[in-house]
Amino acid sequence: MPTKNTYEVQSILINDLPVRSAKPGENVKVKLGGAAVEDVQKGYVLCSVGEPCHAATRFDCQLALVDLLEHRPIFSPGYTCVAHLHTAEEEVTVMDLLSIEDRKSGEVKKKPRFARQGNVITCRMRTKREVCCEAFKEMAQLGRLTLRDEGKTIAIGKILTVLPGKVAK
Repeated sequence: MPTKNTYEVQSILINDLPVRSAKPGENVKVKLGGAAVEDVQKGYVLCSVGEPCHAATRFDCQLALVDLLEHRPIFSPGYTCVAHLHTAEEEVTVMDLLSIEDRKSGEVKKKPRFARQGNVITCRMRTKREVCCEAFKEMAQLGRLTLRDEGKTIAIGKILTVLPGKVAK
């Protein structure tokens, strides 16, 4: 994924020794039948044919803005940064701020114009290329993300909804 190509797993290796299976978190080498080296890239996800992983360009997420840049202290639609989702690194753009939560009162404001450091927000984001991701409630490992800008972590969060289809750029 996200290429939707089908390959057969021929062998799984741990420390160059063949094994029958591997547990989550183990570093493995996987030999895929019919796949060339350039067919598999960082951020791709192996999954079963019956339950494919979502490959999307748009998703809604909940973010905690932890440390915005000094010269860019406002988080608003159009903000561009790099999202780190599992092993994928992809440039993302904020399409829309859906809500902002006041941490003191718990009050939720719909459709804010901008957010500042310390806010917890829900927003819609888009990537230029399809990226493998899932809603956090479906699969936590593929539903976490970190936003970085100029080498600095600005937000951490989780994907709430994976939106189908591509949008014109």
